[in-house]
Amino acid sequence: MWTLIIITIAFSGALSGASSSTAYLDFADQSKCEAAATAIGAPDWIRISPGPGGSQTPVGGYRIITRCVQR
Repeated sequence: MWTLIIITIAFSGALSGASSSTAYLDFADQSKCEAAATAIGAPDWIRISPGPGGSQTPVGGYRIITRCVQR
C-alpha cells in the first residue's frame, strides 16, 4: 500500500495571510502513486495574477508538495 501525501500552501500577495492543508490518498502500487504525485504537484511557487486590467502585483500564490510513502 502506498500513500500520497499532498500539502498545499497558499499566501496573499501582501504576505499578510497564509493557509495550508494536508490530504492523503491511498494507492495499490508505487507507479500509480508517483503518477498522481506528478500530475497534482506544483513543486515551484505559482503566482496568481490579478487578471486583465489589474496591477502587475500578484494577488497571491501557492505551492503543492507531494510525496509517496510506503505503509
